[in-house]
Amino acid sequence: AAATPPTRVAGTLSSIDGKTVTIASTGDSKAVITCNDRTSIAVEGNKAGAKFEDLKVGMAVRAYYTPADNVAKGIFVVTTPPAAK
Repeated sequence: AAATPPTRVAGTLSSIDGKTVTIASTGDSKAVITCNDRTSIAVEGNKAGAKFEDLKVGMAVRAYYTPADNVAKGIFVVTTPPAAK
């Protein structure tokens, strides 16, 4: 069977509890995902790479996670505001 592709979520980091982060997206939906040693963390414009400790509540992020276990594959912090429509 083919592996399930990761689920994508975009929104705001609303809480960080240990290695578990909650991302609030549009409306009332939110994703609670867990980070581990294989989760890649990136901050837009930061070429040096980032660590889990760099994540802060209120940041705008895009994340990819495995729906079967809610483990994050990657979290990307968006530092530039989205372009006006």
